[in-house]
Amino acid sequence: MLFVTNRFPTQSIRSRNGRKFNFDLKNNAPSKSVFFCVKGKGEDHKEIGSLELLKRVKDAKHRQVLL
Repeated sequence: MLFVTNRFPTQSIRSRNGRKFNFDLKNNAPSKSVFFCVKGKGEDHKEIGSLELLKRVKDAKHRQVLL
């Protein structure tokens, strides 16, 4: 599953493609940054960046997207 979030990551807010991305579910304050990610196992997700996310949406077999 692909997702976009503005929640604060437990790591740095500096965006880096390919990094592990986790966020604290107890902290629901919005960040001024936006992160483009893919869901991983459990709470371990991966940041993939906007270009990769849009490429995956474009290449997907599905024709409907839920925003």
